[in-house]
Amino acid sequence: MGKEIIRPRDQGLSRKFSVGEKAVRAGLASLAIAVPLFLEGCSKNPSSSQPQTGISRDNPQFPNTGNDRPLQNQPAKKEAPTLTSIPTPKPTETPKPVVENKISLSKKPEELFRALLTTLMQENELPSGMIARGNSAGNLDATAKALDAVGQVNIAIAGTDSSLGISTSAISYTIFSKASYAKNAYDIVTQSLSNSRVLESVYPATISTQSLMGVLYMSIVVSQVDNVMLVVTLTEKADQVSQANAELNTVNLVDTARRQLAKVGR
Repeated sequence: MGKEIIRPRDQGLSRKFSVGEKAVRAGLASLAIAVPLFLEGCSKNPSSSQPQTGISRDNPQFPNTGNDRPLQNQPAKKEAPTLTSIPTPKPTETPKPVVENKISLSKKPEELFRALLTTLMQENELPSGMIARGNSAGNLDATAKALDAVGQVNIAIAGTDSSLGISTSAISYTIFSKASYAKNAYDIVTQSLSNSRVLESVYPATISTQSLMGVLYMSIVVSQVDNVMLVVTLTEKADQVSQANAELNTVNLVDTARRQLAKVGR
């Protein structure tokens, strides 16, 4: 054993190293510097002896990698993060009831007017939550008279429950002597509607929905069926239904009105 050397106190602790231990540590430090310099020199001088990296008769300690480059510690491959696909919610689509577009009316205009006036709608023929209050003959305006209208039949519609918010709603049939006159009336009325668009499920038909002071939704659908102009108006409370549902309820009522017309117009 070499002579002991006592180091000054370091943070309150005295540590002892033998002369032999100190020499070993110095040797390791020199080796740590010499090895990288040696490898650097080999890489710069290809003619120097190449390190053996494959298993062979001369060097059985390392696996044969098939190349002559020295083994290096390869960084661990990072796995690609797994992307979890989040399904995009589909936009909610307003259902569109199927409406028979072609209705054949065989009755003469005057006969059709009387049949519509005297035929009452039953509750089971109307959309759920609606009832018919009765039929009445309407007053023809100047435009309808100029287009040779025969008469007008109005059917008042109400809700079976006050919570449904249905009020001042109606089905109106205006009967003309010719289909071309009904088409002219349809064009005049639809041009006066604001915020209107073509109703895809019925043609020709136009729908317009307005918010009345944020309290009510009033939806109007104007349609032409042969020599009849059909106008359906449905007013509902805005705090009870959305605008989309108000329009859907109106379209369902249009479907009912067209079925009634097909039934009595045969």
